[in-house]
Amino acid sequence: MSIEHPEHSTSPAAAVTGAGARPNTIDLGEVSVDKSLLRLGATLGALGVVMQIVMDRLHPHAVDPDNSTAVFRDIALAVFLVGAFISTWRLSAAR
Repeated sequence: MSIEHPEHSTSPAAAVTGAGARPNTIDLGEVSVDKSLLRLGATLGALGVVMQIVMDRLHPHAVDPDNSTAVFRDIALAVFLVGAFISTWRLSAAR
């Protein structure tokens, strides 16, 4: 048994084609959602997860993270990480 609010009795699919609706927009009562922004957010979210997994695999995890000397030695041996850390430091120092 469902109770429908009188103002929101139409389905979101029907509200897309409703009068006064912008194209590619879903009207959910007081909230209007742009489909392209939803797609962009979903795409960037998925890309972020993939990038996190890739970077986790590239980052060395051979030593205890509390042992700073050993961590820096591992980073120095991973040449691609040296460039990444230096560029991050330069960008943060430029602010």
